[in-house]
Amino acid sequence: MHAIIMAHGFSGTQQRSLARTAQGFADAGFAVFTFDYRSFGESEGTPRQVIDIAHQLKNWKAAVAFTLGLDGIDRDRIGLWGSSLSGAHVVHVAAHNPAIAAVIAQVPFNGFPSRVEGRSAAESIGLFWVAINDRARALLGHRPLYVPVVGRPGERAIITTERADTIVLALKGSHWENRVAPRVILDMFFWRSARFGGASPQNAAPCLPRRAGCAYAARAGPRDR
Repeated sequence: MHAIIMAHGFSGTQQRSLARTAQGFADAGFAVFTFDYRSFGESEGTPRQVIDIAHQLKNWKAAVAFTLGLDGIDRDRIGLWGSSLSGAHVVHVAAHNPAIAAVIAQVPFNGFPSRVEGRSAAESIGLFWVAINDRARALLGHRPLYVPVVGRPGERAIITTERADTIVLALKGSHWENRVAPRVILDMFFWRSARFGGASPQNAAPCLPRRAGCAYAARAGPRDR
């Protein structure tokens, strides 16, 4: 059986961001494996809502290793699906693993634009300064300095848009939270995907195509921390 491994983008969760798309692939006859990154959704890990690129790549490699070990899976027909930040991850993982036969990278992150819609240059500098403070707090062992993921223009948030209220309402629930530790902005600003790596499989709840709610739901455990 052909398999597709999927993960949500920046700050998402598998149930809110992937469920419908994963079900469509499953209905088409694919085995599907979705997962939440460490500290997001149903996965373990504290502090919560912290995006760590190195750990996210470890989660991807763990998911690939787990899927390749499942009975009935065609090891030569494994595909990866990622969106936003995950869209960058799938390109990196596939480039380092010859077992990956296909990649779907939906609006993949490939560096920040020179101008961000809904935010002035001064506001971008302010957000960058908060990210520096959050990184410093992490180095000192303090709690994250959270900012909203989505906010209206003029608000200090990762994404600013006039449609903020609509987006938050659409994503609300299923463990999704409108907050994130902004320290990841520093890693994304100095993006170098080749510097990250690692792997280890963790517990997962498998299901087969055309079963109700079908998707492989993997949860990042202590070894992925």
